[in-house]
Amino acid sequence: MKLSAYLRSLREFFEEHGDMEIYYAADDEGNDYQKVVYYGTKMYLLDQDKEAYRPDLYSGEDIEEYEDDEFIPVCVIN
Repeated sequence: MKLSAYLRSLREFFEEHGDMEIYYAADDEGNDYQKVVYYGTKMYLLDQDKEAYRPDLYSGEDIEEYEDDEFIPVCVIN
C-alpha cells in the first residue's frame, strides 16, 4: 500500500467517524492491541525484498554500509 492510499483511507475514516484514539493490532489475528504512540519513520528495504511479507528494514545509517544494493524508502508506523 502506498502512503497516499493509506492517508486517503484515514481521511475517509475520520470524516465518517470523527477524531478518536488510535490502536494497532499486534498481529494479523488481532490477538493483542497497542496504542499508537509513534509518528511515521522513514526506513529502507532492499529492492530485492520489496515483495517479502516481513522484509528486513534498515535505517539511513545502516544503508551507508552497503555500496551496491538498491534500497527503497518506506514509511514505518507502529
